Amino acid sequence: MKNKVEESDKIYDEELKKNADKHAETSGFTKLLKYNNPKILILVAVIASCVQGASMPILGILIAKFMFITTVPLDTLEKYKGETYYWD
Repeated sequence: MKNKVEESDKIYDEELKKNADKHAETSGFTKLLKYNNPKILILVAVIASCVQGASMPILGILIAKFMFITTVPLDTLEKYKGETYYWD
């Protein structure tokens, strides 16, 4: 009985290893790549995601500068005119 179980486990392990080796040859991305047509859209999507990812930090910098200008009193703002006040 024990020999039958060990033999069936050995067969199962061999099939599992064979399937794992077969699937390890290609990654998940390359498997999905065949469904993506036309291929140029990948480049467009990467560029669009970079623009989208950069938009929030850029807006954060602009809003911080705007808030600095609108919250500081004018006499104090004159001191910082050369350093941070861009709108002369």
